Amino acid sequence: MSRPVCFRWMGLALIGFILLALLPAPAAAEAGPADAPPPAAYVSGEIVLAWRPDAPAARDLSALAQRLEPTAGRFAAERASAEWRALADALAALTGLEPRVVLPEQGVAALAVAAGRELAESERLARLPWVRYAEPNYIYRAADIDGEARYPTDPGFGLQWNMRRVAAPDAWALARGSSSQVVADADARIINLSLGGPYPSSPVADAVQYATTEKRALVVAAGGNCAQGGPACGYIVNGDFYPAAYDNVLAVAASDHFDNWARYSNHRPYIDLAAPGGVASDAVYSTQIGGYGYMSGTSMATPLVSAAAALVWSMLPAATADQVAAILRDTADKVGSDPDTGVPYAYSGGRNDYFGYGRLNVGRAIRWAQPPALAADAGVVRFALGGALSVADRRVGLRNPSDQVVVWQASVVQGQGWLSVQPTSNTARHGYPSVLTLRAGPGLPLSGVSYGLVRVQAIYPAGIPPVDIPVELVVQPFAPQAYLPYLTSQAAPWYDPARGGRLLALANNQALETPLPFPVMFFGAAHTRLWVSDNGLVYFGGEQPRGVLPPAACPPAAAQPNNALYVLALDWDPGLGGQVYVQQPDADTFVVTWDQVRRAGNPQPQSFQLVLRRAAAPLAHYRTVEALPPGYIAAENYDGAYAQQIFCAGAGRAPADGTVVTFDVRTPW
Repeated sequence: MSRPVCFRWMGLALIGFILLALLPAPAAAEAGPADAPPPAAYVSGEIVLAWRPDAPAARDLSALAQRLEPTAGRFAAERASAEWRALADALAALTGLEPRVVLPEQGVAALAVAAGRELAESERLARLPWVRYAEPNYIYRAADIDGEARYPTDPGFGLQWNMRRVAAPDAWALARGSSSQVVADADARIINLSLGGPYPSSPVADAVQYATTEKRALVVAAGGNCAQGGPACGYIVNGDFYPAAYDNVLAVAASDHFDNWARYSNHRPYIDLAAPGGVASDAVYSTQIGGYGYMSGTSMATPLVSAAAALVWSMLPAATADQVAAILRDTADKVGSDPDTGVPYAYSGGRNDYFGYGRLNVGRAIRWAQPPALAADAGVVRFALGGALSVADRRVGLRNPSDQVVVWQASVVQGQGWLSVQPTSNTARHGYPSVLTLRAGPGLPLSGVSYGLVRVQAIYPAGIPPVDIPVELVVQPFAPQAYLPYLTSQAAPWYDPARGGRLLALANNQALETPLPFPVMFFGAAHTRLWVSDNGLVYFGGEQPRGVLPPAACPPAAAQPNNALYVLALDWDPGLGGQVYVQQPDADTFVVTWDQVRRAGNPQPQSFQLVLRRAAAPLAHYRTVEALPPGYIAAENYDGAYAQQIFCAGAGRAPADGTVVTFDVRTPW
């Protein structure tokens, strides 16, 4: 009879005695007594026994076992050997039962018993002094509910919202993984267990212990779909789920498309991380037997964590399993909310039972694994001074590709008489570059060409090469004047809302829906309606969003609003002055203008507008804006898994008076 495999490995089996769990699942049965697992929780007619190799009664077993190949008894040829028969006879003499499978290296055997006698025989044998444990052969089922090369080449990637939610495209752009990180047999470094059950199993506990302590592997397991109980959970509501509940296992809970807790997902103290597992109404497009299909469960969430671990390990091949797991925990997003109320879960001591240490962010994990470094975004910095012009400044960006913070200090090592640099120390990490200001003057050489050098040295961490910024100074009696053109993304007119504009009369933190005169393509979908908010943003779609305030985090983020253009998104207050208008200057143009709006803390009136054009990319035109506004500029897709971020948290391209920005709203996958 064929035996379906319940375990889903990344690679092949780690150790042979886990195969004792790879047995057929009997048909579902009614719940048994409260103090015993239901019969469907274990294989009918079989128990598992492990002997103590140093026990006097078991010494003959150990000696006979050493003569056999690993996984003896699984194939007919082996069962016919004299060595197998000798070991089987010895086991039968000690137990009164016929062996089916023997794993000699581990001292474990599967024994045949009469159906219905599994618990009784296990209890009888467990009392023998030479027996380490004896128990039914528990079944662990797959934990799903229903039973530039920036993006991976997987043809189903465009449908896999779960990949985008955990920033897999960002990780893919930096690390493509390595086949050496997930390998077969006893050298596997990562073991994915998208399976489990509500009852502990000594063989599986031994397997986990062996894998994590002796083989130093990372074991990642599904946290369980038993939050609501049910027959597959032994009618246990939100109990421990194994092997996820064992020590040294990275246990994974499931979240939905918008970072809510998935109601089926176990919420227990052993949960380490959450990852998208989907729900019945919005399932994950997953691999399955025969190809792809829509499924949901912690089984769908777990491989995302395992794959993230493989990518991290490919970047840090000398890391230990514990270090890789720590990186995944430390870089997880502290998100998660109740799916009914929308109330965010608190993270007491850095974790909670629903999301563990947070929802996996493989993009951040890979950014952290990226080795820290420093690089200046300029070559030779040149100054031309003289005459009345005796001082000039040049700004140089200092970038770090890693999420690991680099603490640096800068100094002038050549040209100290006329060259200075500020600040002399700061930090840099990915997304948060430093800016150096190099100043020539006021003390200058008399004339001619002088050369200087600014050196940026990493203080922490050690071992990062310094960055040298060469400087050239030309001093002339009369410095020539140069007029530099003002650069914008694209020339565009300003549409005066007083000429045909319709006043929306928005209250504070309000959004109103307005029809569009032509379809607007936005991340692969055509829209004919638009929600306009007083807070400098618009949303596409037919339903009013729950959130009208810009999210606290920079896009992309699952927090609503999504499917939005953040033109200059911050908490504008109509009560302080200003209005919002919509207008159609011509048949192919639709404009939303925030005119003379103000915010708390800054009385300056500011004006900017969004220009939507038929069959063209959206534009934002900033007529009058403050320097480095506290809001952000971005285009975000419908689920907040992808965004074109232009400016946020002081980083990126800050708007200035007259700036025009073009949004790229094409679907990248």
